[in-house]
Amino acid sequence: MDVLVISVGYGLFNPKSGGRNRFYNFAIQLVKKGENITVLQPSRYKESNDSSLAKVHYFRANFRNITFGTITDLNIDFIIQFTKIIQKQKVDIIQVSSPYGLISSKLVTKLLRKNIPVIYDAHNVESDLMKCVLNDPKATFLEKIFALIYTPFQERIAVKCADYIMSVSWEDKLRFIEKYGISETKVKVIPSGVNIINLTDLKDKYKIMKEFGVNKDKLAIIFHGSYFHHPNREAIDQIKDHIAIEIMKVDDGILFVIAGFGVPVFEDKNIKSIGFVKDLYSLLHAADLAVVPIRGGGGTRLKILDYMGVGLPIVTTKKGIEGINAKNGEHAIIVDDVNGEFIDAIKYLIDNEQERKRIGANARRLAEEEYGWNKIGAELDKLYKGILEEKKRANK
Repeated sequence: MDVLVISVGYGLFNPKSGGRNRFYNFAIQLVKKGENITVLQPSRYKESNDSSLAKVHYFRANFRNITFGTITDLNIDFIIQFTKIIQKQKVDIIQVSSPYGLISSKLVTKLLRKNIPVIYDAHNVESDLMKCVLNDPKATFLEKIFALIYTPFQERIAVKCADYIMSVSWEDKLRFIEKYGISETKVKVIPSGVNIINLTDLKDKYKIMKEFGVNKDKLAIIFHGSYFHHPNREAIDQIKDHIAIEIMKVDDGILFVIAGFGVPVFEDKNIKSIGFVKDLYSLLHAADLAVVPIRGGGGTRLKILDYMGVGLPIVTTKKGIEGINAKNGEHAIIVDDVNGEFIDAIKYLIDNEQERKRIGANARRLAEEEYGWNKIGAELDKLYKGILEEKKRANK
């Protein structure tokens, strides 16, 4: 099977956010299954080791060092490079990891009479995610225009154009069906996953905390995520302006550690923000518990799976853990919103080490059983082979 995977906003290697992580691991898993992978991505993300995993082609998408992935369907170089690939080599499946670029991909395949299924790998219901942008006081006027008008319009057309939509959860599947009136059979659920790492291979807790200047005597509460993702930015503001302050009132031995791509580096009382971290799993394993004060957005949060994968107990909102088969009190403490109940749940885990261990161990077990990337990769490979079989039967 020959699969062309398309990214319009990031490259194959060095994933620094949940969406990038999914894109990278999907490619890795397909290669492991023996499939031939070709990648089309923006030239600004070119890496010296790109060709070690797949055939990689590039298109220009820059203006003043900014990548405009949202207007890829109008990008002439993208269309040219895409056309060259499907004319010169065998392609069985086209996977587009956003609604941007999907419309032109489908149009070109139609014009060239290439009967290639185009799959929209929907990391979120993008128009729902854009509501966070509209509510973000830091969002620019242009960002709000895109969120209000352009993205919902683009997604609606992309959903209609795609042969199949790959959603990350049953919740997102139902939302696509409800919002766009599409057939249930058009939307397939392939969850995101996590790397199940041998915890003994990770750095020692005190060593990693010393590396980041964190007092080893403090109980560390972690949150991480890309700062450019609006729900993460809102969550960080919740930690700074509310959660950390409330916890400080009852326990000054607690330190909130914030990390992530683009996250500002700063220290303030019981908060230490350290920016992007390469050895993320060692940092997570060194923490005592995780909080996910997410109030909006869509899809599933890979940070939850990261925390589960290293056995961290989690306090989260229902929105934060949406799409993941976790039970309240067993795999995490799940509350309705970032409110007094959220604060009380944190206090409860601070005071109960055995509960932290029990919930963390349960979370790790759930990650191993349901969300390992190897399992997800097998589901993806089976889905694509099923789509090709269906196509073959239809052509007989």
